[in-house]
Amino acid sequence: ASVDDKERQETEPALHVEVRSMLHSLFNKLDALSNYHYTPRPVAPEMKVISNVSAITMEEVAPVTVADSALLAPQEVKGKKQKGELKSKEEMTDTDKKRARRLKKTRQRQRQRDRLRAAKEISKINPGLGNKYSKLRAEKQVLDVTNNNNVTMVEESKEKTVKSSTAFFNKLQDEVKNQIKSKTTLKKKKNKWNITAKKLKL
Repeated sequence: ASVDDKERQETEPALHVEVRSMLHSLFNKLDALSNYHYTPRPVAPEMKVISNVSAITMEEVAPVTVADSALLAPQEVKGKKQKGELKSKEEMTDTDKKRARRLKKTRQRQRQRDRLRAAKEISKINPGLGNKYSKLRAEKQVLDVTNNNNVTMVEESKEKTVKSSTAFFNKLQDEVKNQIKSKTTLKKKKNKWNITAKKLKL
C-alpha cells in the first residue's frame, strides 16, 4: 500500500494533493461539530387548531364549479349593505315607513343642492338669460312671487296689439265713446230712480 501511495504521489499533480488535504481537514472539522460536542436545536412545539366538526359533512346544493359572484344575492353584488332585512310595503311598520321617507327626502335635498351648484357654475361660465339655467331661475322667481297672496298675475289681453298711430287713435276714440256712453246710461238710470221714488212719496 505504501508503494502504491508513493507511486500515486509521484504521478498525481501537486494541486490534487493540496485539494485532498484541505478536504480531509474540512471533514475532520465537520465530524467534530456533529459528533463530539454539537447538540442540535430542540424541536419547537407546533400549534395545531382542531375544529370541532363532524367527520362527514353534508354536500352543498350549489355545484362546486360555480363562481362566488353567482352565489351572492343582488344587494351583496351591488356592494352597499342594507341595515336589516328587505321588506315590502305591507310588512313595513310606521317607523320603517318614516325612516324610508326621511332617506328619500335627504336624497331629494342632495339632488337639489347638486343641481343648484351646477346651475351656479354654469351661470358663472355663461351669464345672462341666454343661459337656460338663468331662464329657469327667473321663471322660478316669478312663480315664487305669484304664489304669495298679495301678488296677482295680470292676464294678457286678447286684443291685438296696435301697430300704427291711426289705429291707436281710433282705438282711443272708441274707448272714450264707450266711457261717455256708460256714464250717460248710468245718469239716465239715476233720474229714472228719482222719478219713481217721487211718485211713491205721499
